[in-house]
Amino acid sequence: MVATDLVLTVGASLTVVDSPAVVQLLAALGVVLLPFLIWLELSLASLIENRPQFARAGAVENAGDATTAGSER
Repeated sequence: MVATDLVLTVGASLTVVDSPAVVQLLAALGVVLLPFLIWLELSLASLIENRPQFARAGAVENAGDATTAGSER
């Protein structure tokens, strides 16, 4: 199965994007835009105010990454 295909249980395939290069370009664009969008949403004051929540969320994310680090995807 190609990563860009969505295979339904009836055997039909809906190709979303034909070119892996387009998928890579969109992924890179998303990685660049995400921090910018987060910066637009959060001010420095709200980051400082919500620091404990962000620290807990980061710890949970890192713990999740550590548990799946050895598994193949």
